[in-house]
Amino acid sequence: MSDQTLLSIIALIVGGLGTMGVIITAVVALKNAGNSRQTIRFSVIDSLLSEYSSPEMNEAMKALGKWYDAYHKDENWPQKFRELRVSGKPEDAMLDNSRRKFSHYEYRIHRLYRAKVIDLKMVKDIASVSNVSFLKYIIKPLEIAINPEHYDNELFKFFESLYGEEETRKDHESLHRSSNPYTAE
Repeated sequence: MSDQTLLSIIALIVGGLGTMGVIITAVVALKNAGNSRQTIRFSVIDSLLSEYSSPEMNEAMKALGKWYDAYHKDENWPQKFRELRVSGKPEDAMLDNSRRKFSHYEYRIHRLYRAKVIDLKMVKDIASVSNVSFLKYIIKPLEIAINPEHYDNELFKFFESLYGEEETRKDHESLHRSSNPYTAE
């Protein structure tokens, strides 16, 4: 075997190893990208769950729950809320901020789902039946009253599709009987 032939064989082996190295590097990169994506997903979920369990969110939901319990028997309760938004009273502004806090929280979940950062199973892990019930029966009527032509109906349809009508209704009714956890001290 000549030196030239030997060099050609070595070049083929090294070239093959180089290609194999590229393939192995690509596989490792894809695996790491998958791990990074999972890490990002878990980080996002953790952040959302932390926000939902925060004292600020708890206070926001309590304030809205108390207001709802006090006014929902009046069929015009959403319009009353719309009127209080422009009252100029600090307590009314705080109540509107509570509505915004919850609705924007739900909006972020929906956006993360649409961007495929989280999947439907993850959405259901974050948005419980009670969460969706609160959105549907308290937040949605307020959003419609505030801006009937431009509220984000897609958002509400998405969350309402997660659980059945009967399940969300029963949850809502159980929360707004004698002992409402949103208004409990």
